[in-house]
Amino acid sequence: MVKNKASVKSRRTARFLLITYTAILVFLIILSRFSLRLSYLVPFMFPFALIERRPLKFLYHWAPFYLIIFLYDQFRAIADDLTQSVNFTLLPSLEQSLFGGIIPTVWLQERLLSAAHGALGTVLSFFYLGHFILPVAVLYLLWRKNLSVFRITIGAITLVSILGFITFALFPAAPPWMASLDGTIPKVERLILFHLNQLFTDWLPKLYANLSPNEVAPFPALHAAYPAVLFLASNKYFPRFKWLFLANTLIVSFTIVLFAEHYVIDIIAGWLYAFLSFVIINNLKLFLKVKGLRHKKR
Repeated sequence: MVKNKASVKSRRTARFLLITYTAILVFLIILSRFSLRLSYLVPFMFPFALIERRPLKFLYHWAPFYLIIFLYDQFRAIADDLTQSVNFTLLPSLEQSLFGGIIPTVWLQERLLSAAHGALGTVLSFFYLGHFILPVAVLYLLWRKNLSVFRITIGAITLVSILGFITFALFPAAPPWMASLDGTIPKVERLILFHLNQLFTDWLPKLYANLSPNEVAPFPALHAAYPAVLFLASNKYFPRFKWLFLANTLIVSFTIVLFAEHYVIDIIAGWLYAFLSFVIINNLKLFLKVKGLRHKKR
């Protein structure tokens, strides 16, 4: 009985902390005119840790997630330096070589721009924004249901993020919308900003702009890599849902090309990075398991 009372009190405290932190966070976002760093969200995890009754384990298991956020924010410090040496031509040249002189973003917007301004674009915008939500939601469910699969999935997402960040630093490139402004490719529209303005008036576009630390980082497309990691994990460990994750991967990939955020070559690179990261983490797990068994036999 005493235990139950303590548990209820702990949960109430956690909820209070969660609500208080959220209120403070919203206040700071407004006060700073939406100049938000993702690092501000890290303490947001602490009340959840208390709710789960495993605070230390929660924080330990989610350490890779904090690392991704930290690295993501560090790109703000070097983004200005990267923009001094942006490559505008290589990606569209590769794209044209792959598609017989056609740039898919341009081709799609010539045919679908009207629909992309309407209901189709609105629906696709939510798939696009899911990039920031779905991986965390899936990881949280895995953490609660299957810790082993959680470790593999968060490990693969962490590795693909690190490989992506290294590539961004070594090869800053212009996404299609930026190459269009420069005149390197025919005119295309950055559709995500159009829909954010339509759906959320003024505040979310500002928030989105401040959350994007580096606009010259299209290759590889992490928007394609993260869904691909989730699909690979589902295919191996929870196959009942693999078709949903495959559909999400394909829809998001189509969206980022139509919205002029990425070239198809960026998506192919993102998928390859995801596959490589998933294979490495899986083999590392197998290696450590075999090593542990050998150690026990001794």
